[in-house]
Amino acid sequence: MKKVVLLVVLLSLFVGVFAKPVDSHNRFTIPTPGSVAPDLVAQISAAKSAGDILRVQELQSRLDALSGVVRQPALASSVRVEQIDYLPRRADGKSFGADGYVAGTSNFEGAPAVAVSSDGTIFVAYVAKVDDQPHKVIAVAKSTDGGSSWTGIARIVNPDEDLHYPDIAIGEGVQNWVFVSYHTSDNDVQVARFSFSGSGGESYSVDGAAFTGKYNARITVDSDSYYYVYIAYISSSIFDTDVHFAKSTDFGVTWSPMDFTSTGTDYCDIAYLTGGKLAIVTQTSSGETGAIWCAISSDYGSSWSGSEIASSGFQPRIAANGDDAVVVYAYRFSDSDHDIKFVRTTDGGSFWTDGSVDASYFNEKFPDVAAGETGFMTAYWEQGKVKFASLDYDEEYWTTGTDVSDADIAAETYPAIAVSNEIPGGCPVVVWEEAYSAEDHNVRFDKNCCEEISPNLYAFPVEGTAPLDVTFKNQSTGSVDYFVIYFGDGDSSLADSVVHTYTEPGTYTAMLVVSNFCYTETATVEINVGCPEPVAEIWASPSVGTAPLTVYFTDTSTGYIVSRRWDFGDGSSDTAAITSHTYTTEGMYNVSLVVYDACGNSDTAFASIWVYSPTGAQLSVSPDPVGFGEVPVGECASVHLILSNTGDDTLRIDSIKTEGSDFTVIFSGPMFLAPDGTDSVEVRFCPSDTGEIAGRITIFSNDSHSPIKSVVLNGVGTASPMMNLSVTPDVLVFDSVATDECETKRITVRNNGDTPIAVTGLTLVGSGAFTITGHDSFTVDPGSYRYITIRFCPYSSSTEYSGTLFVHTEVGEYTVILVGNVYEELTCVHYGSYEICSNHIDGNRIYGNIRFVNSEGDTIARIGSVGDLGAYIDLDLGAGTGVARFVHEDGSMPYVYGGAFDLTYYGILFRFDPSTSMLPDSIRDRITPDSLLGAPFSYTASLDPAYIDIDDGYWEISGEITINNGPNFIGGIGVHRRSFYDGEVQWFIDDFQIGLWNNAFQFKFRDAYVTGDTIEARRIYLKVNSSLIPSTTFIDGGYFEIDARSLAIYHGELVDLDLAITFPDFVFPAGGHTVGIRRARMRLVWEDGMITRFSGGGRLSISGLMPDLGGDTYIGAYVTIIRDVGMDDVRLEFIGWSPGVPLGNTGFFLTGVFGEVRHITDP
Repeated sequence: MKKVVLLVVLLSLFVGVFAKPVDSHNRFTIPTPGSVAPDLVAQISAAKSAGDILRVQELQSRLDALSGVVRQPALASSVRVEQIDYLPRRADGKSFGADGYVAGTSNFEGAPAVAVSSDGTIFVAYVAKVDDQPHKVIAVAKSTDGGSSWTGIARIVNPDEDLHYPDIAIGEGVQNWVFVSYHTSDNDVQVARFSFSGSGGESYSVDGAAFTGKYNARITVDSDSYYYVYIAYISSSIFDTDVHFAKSTDFGVTWSPMDFTSTGTDYCDIAYLTGGKLAIVTQTSSGETGAIWCAISSDYGSSWSGSEIASSGFQPRIAANGDDAVVVYAYRFSDSDHDIKFVRTTDGGSFWTDGSVDASYFNEKFPDVAAGETGFMTAYWEQGKVKFASLDYDEEYWTTGTDVSDADIAAETYPAIAVSNEIPGGCPVVVWEEAYSAEDHNVRFDKNCCEEISPNLYAFPVEGTAPLDVTFKNQSTGSVDYFVIYFGDGDSSLADSVVHTYTEPGTYTAMLVVSNFCYTETATVEINVGCPEPVAEIWASPSVGTAPLTVYFTDTSTGYIVSRRWDFGDGSSDTAAITSHTYTTEGMYNVSLVVYDACGNSDTAFASIWVYSPTGAQLSVSPDPVGFGEVPVGECASVHLILSNTGDDTLRIDSIKTEGSDFTVIFSGPMFLAPDGTDSVEVRFCPSDTGEIAGRITIFSNDSHSPIKSVVLNGVGTASPMMNLSVTPDVLVFDSVATDECETKRITVRNNGDTPIAVTGLTLVGSGAFTITGHDSFTVDPGSYRYITIRFCPYSSSTEYSGTLFVHTEVGEYTVILVGNVYEELTCVHYGSYEICSNHIDGNRIYGNIRFVNSEGDTIARIGSVGDLGAYIDLDLGAGTGVARFVHEDGSMPYVYGGAFDLTYYGILFRFDPSTSMLPDSIRDRITPDSLLGAPFSYTASLDPAYIDIDDGYWEISGEITINNGPNFIGGIGVHRRSFYDGEVQWFIDDFQIGLWNNAFQFKFRDAYVTGDTIEARRIYLKVNSSLIPSTTFIDGGYFEIDARSLAIYHGELVDLDLAITFPDFVFPAGGHTVGIRRARMRLVWEDGMITRFSGGGRLSISGLMPDLGGDTYIGAYVTIIRDVGMDDVRLEFIGWSPGVPLGNTGFFLTGVFGEVRHITDP
């Protein structure tokens, strides 16, 4: 059993984005059951604990009399309980691995149940098919060494019937017995008992009621020295189906059955809590959509009170530890997705809360649950795997499901779980049925002991000022499978040793969570992060000027500032981090800023503001600061900065400088302004990146008070429209092109935006070996792409050519580097529709570097060597060998095929020669007989040779698989994958068909093509015989047929559809007649976004309508409607008279009337 555990509460860290909605906890209430005689029950409990047999029997008789419980006499069954001391030999190939075998013959063994005695002995009961018995028996095995070896101890045999659904319980006290409940093929619930060695076996029926079926029993015992045996089972009669209860006070010999409710079906379970309290759970309706119902008894089953505890669920199982009980059950999320949920009570069943055990998007069913020393443990089935989860008694969440089974072939039925308390914490033991093959099932098991863990979290330092670096180490001891360190500020780590930085002051509780297979433990450390000393700082602009002077203030203090107070020196104040204040009178003002941090510390900063009368030249700037807003990257925005002289002398501006590469100023200077004069300069913002960008402009003048004045600049760079256009590749390489030869490649211009983008021109500079073919201006629509074709024709032996292509668009300019390499001169020969080029051609033999070139000059494929065998082509044979690489237009060569090939008119057809060791043989296999489909079958799979079409520029590979199972199943599928020179990939399904039950069900389609959101198919066909249609009361033969004779969906829009539907024949009574609808069919044609043709009709048959004429009367009508034409074809029938109307004495009869009008609108 694998030890990989994740806490459900932690799982959201990793897969929260995929999780289902979390269930809110609901509370369910069961009315407190009233005991028939509480004092008497208490006395029975004390006597049972003491093992006082006589006293228990006396008190129980009195309680039975008060509650009306009747103990039936012992009902011995015809079942034999045989003591055995062996198990059938395990089949060859079934060895002990990580998962053990309880039973592993080549016959059927399954439906296991498990229990563990106080000394750690494991008992497993299971259904088995043995060679010497005509019916399935129940075998019981035990292991005294933790599952390493198993010994058979008993076999329960009915010579006339199969035995089903075993459950097992261990009774230890005054007498020691193994109890096994089961039901027979004729649905009688029985209980076998035998000693721990298998001796003394006998079996008794639980319920002697006639004309009822009893099945799916579950058994348990209480924990007293003189213990009772309890059983719950489903009872079904012609009147109702519900859960029944039975109790034995003499160790399984006689039973007192009780029909205490009208609720229950399919599955039930029972658990003993404490002090005479029992709980029974069941589901309220058959299938998956009913509720989970629970009944509680406080007097050893003499009286019951029940209610729903979950609104929807099925397959419930219950376990209890005193008054703490949990019910696990399956929940239907969808047809293919079931979850494991639970409800829990900690007060003996009065109040229940619900939650999830496993709510993944897998399919989980069939949970079982057991109570251990430290918590509840559950095992359940998940898509062929057996999973395990646990819930500590003091926890709220289950651990995440852990794989128990190594393989994923567990049968879709209940696993079983019990807990061995051989060590503290317990060892969960899980057994399950493995579907080794259709007829061969095994009983597998696994056990893993819960090992205690001691959490220990090291942290240093545990206090300091922010930012504080703290080193954490996981120093836990014990068997730790998983851990996580939570730092208390929202971050966490899975590292054993990690340094975490606390950036904000505060008190944090760091927590280490460690867990293993069964345990989850935590350790915490408190981290106190203080504040660094605050340092107050003021930014003010302008600090000098004439009245009225507006000054902008910014708190630029450092530290963890939470509040502040400005004093502007004229009696005004403010608390904002960024503010402004206007001084209306002249004077020197002392401004103060007091800041406070999160820890209560403070600091003060000061600044001086000088307001004076306008004497001399005075510079005023507006706006200040300058904001440009959002500007796309690659574009520019301008703001005119207004410069004014508010003084009484001429202002001279000598220079203006900017800080920040994204800002520029247009200034030719110097600039002169008379008093009250104004002028402006242009400031530009051209962002080079996205995000907020800040800068500064500084003005130098003869202002007698502020000769240097600064203005803040800010703007936001946004994504450019150029980002919506991609030009790829940015480097186009032509490799190994021979002198006087040419090679063509394409550049893709793709529009990823939502508006058309125009390419306004192309400029090519550099070597004349590169040329542009095609248009140099075009428009690229949204979501589309266009090509630029570059041709490379080296004209000399220079080894390398280079050039640059400039792509001019309305959103910007793009560049592509062009590189061409010259290969030694190649010679080409024509073959079919293409050329074969190489540097070594000797007559009809071609060697060396071989290329296949299409009619446009594109190299579509290259042939290289295979191992020690060189590549060559024999033109006389029209064949060759080597490794072929399909070449895409961007120069990539991802597809490699090796071996022998034939030359065809259009390309290369590979043989997949296995001698090359490059590719496997064609996959051809045949298996018969087998039982995969329930009967002998055969299948054939094949992979067709790869094909490279040189002229059309694509590579294709195809294959098919066919399966035949005689008349029950026939089917096949053929698939093609095609990759084009420009990188587009297409899938084709040229044939798919399936037929079941002598073709009573048929489905097929042909020539299907799928790429992205485009689908084309020549035909899609479905036919279902009426015998397969549910609720066929009114169906009278025929079939249901859907025949789509053509289908075309382009980019998600239906473009073309020709659909014909045929319905089965329907009949139903109408008064004294029988009315039938026969041969009903319709046809619909969809073209160009609308219905262009509709036709349909059928025959209405009425029995006895014209009794003088005999037989059924048929009235038929068929109509065709064509768009732009109207009703075009009408056919009417009135037939079916038998023998008909005599035509005089001619011996002829009129048996019907048939009329037809064709093309009535446009004859």
